[in-house]
Amino acid sequence: GFAGPQSRNLSSVDPRAGHFVHGMPLDEQIARQVSAQDPTSRAIHYQRLESEAKKFFRPKPLPRRRW
Repeated sequence: GFAGPQSRNLSSVDPRAGHFVHGMPLDEQIARQVSAQDPTSRAIHYQRLESEAKKFFRPKPLPRRRW
């Protein structure tokens, strides 16, 4: 049967990556993940999560078409 661990956490995201959802403001998603209070740590978190989000939403560059 298919009652393995997969069936239980189909809704969960890869735990190693940031948790991003389509159809929700990206800055809001990042804000939920940034728990640091001081501005420097927040900035570092935001930059890291933003680059993770870019990889998530655009995993690979579009192939260049030669005409």
